[in-house]
Amino acid sequence: MASGICWPLSQSERECDPNPSSTVFIIQNKHGKKKELYNVQGELLFSTNEDVIDVKSFAKGMYYLRVEGQVKKVVVE
Repeated sequence: MASGICWPLSQSERECDPNPSSTVFIIQNKHGKKKELYNVQGELLFSTNEDVIDVKSFAKGMYYLRVEGQVKKVVVE
């Protein structure tokens, strides 16, 4: 089951569901921007400019996704 994250354009917009995912995270509204995935210890696990992040190889748990200085909690199930 694929999941998506709708990255807000402004603070008044909400993050879209669903989150968590067991396959991929799709980041909208941040095309071409650097995306970084960190574990809870703050270690960089993955970096890309793509809008789709494949998380099938990551262990279940909470991670942090950073895009343009904004950080969102994401869950791999």
